Amino acid sequence: MYTLKVSQLPEGTTEATIRKLFQPYGHFTSVRLLKGYALVNYCSYHSAEEACENLDGTVLSGTVLRVKRKSSDRESSVQYTVKINNLSTHATESELRDIC
Repeated sequence: MYTLKVSQLPEGTTEATIRKLFQPYGHFTSVRLLKGYALVNYCSYHSAEEACENLDGTVLSGTVLRVKRKSSDRESSVQYTVKINNLSTHATESELRDIC
């Protein structure tokens, strides 16, 4: 997985806005919006690099975005799988993301 960190987000930026910005550069597996920045995970190195090159410096609501590869991506390509047992059949993806 290749993670991009999107920093200097304007206040009020939504996950939908981030998804719309990054969608043209390929399939990504997730977007995580945190305080002041977002993480976008791509499966493809090429897609992540293309998004980074094209979106770094983009102006969103008057603010210049910074899009960079997370340094941990360069150091390791190890992927982990987390198995969660005994989930309710009604559990949603959103609820599972909140756990992590």
